[in-house]
Amino acid sequence: MPATEALLLSIPERHRPALRTLVSLEQESFDLLKSHLAAAEPTTSPDVLTSAVARDVSIPIGELRAIVTALFSLALTREQFRVSTARLVRDVTLRATEDGIVPDGEEVEKLKQRLESLLSLDRSVGVSSKALSIQLAHEHVFVSAQVLSDIRPVFSGNEQPEVLAAMIVHNLRLEVHANDEHVTFIAALDSSDLIALREVVERAIRKDATLRRTLEHSGIAYVDDSSR
Repeated sequence: MPATEALLLSIPERHRPALRTLVSLEQESFDLLKSHLAAAEPTTSPDVLTSAVARDVSIPIGELRAIVTALFSLALTREQFRVSTARLVRDVTLRATEDGIVPDGEEVEKLKQRLESLLSLDRSVGVSSKALSIQLAHEHVFVSAQVLSDIRPVFSGNEQPEVLAAMIVHNLRLEVHANDEHVTFIAALDSSDLIALREVVERAIRKDATLRRTLEHSGIAYVDDSSR
């Protein structure tokens, strides 16, 4: 993409308050936010990063979460379009001015400087966005799981059906993110299937622990993706 060509950006309504908050912060509050974000461990969860700095800054938790979520979104956009931070921030501030999110003048320059400053935090924001980009590159990304269990009666075949037996059926409901939407898969399981599934998951958990120890011994930072 030529350097002079503007990105086809739109600023979602949910991120607009965060940009206004970022501009309105006192310099001391912004500097404190930046320093604690810089020291935070990388994570693919905006909620985890928000919690990591919430106790050390004077920003209300809702506004802080909105700022961190907007930073994740901008950093992902930077990865998607493979543009520089300066280029991304230039186009975002231009769009913010055109849409009336911030008034033209000193406020725009303040927004530009603060976005560039926060998006340049490579260890926390940078690594986190790259890790999230890798995670979202999969065709199906796990969202949630639930098992619904039922007793299914087995009736006799005569004209006055009687319950002769019963089965226990477990429906595994998996919700995944695919093609920018949530998709649900349902699989029927019996008791032996549950045991087999448990063994597979337990083995995966043991492998996860082994890999974490390997990373710890090598000195490579582990990107925490758990918000639970």
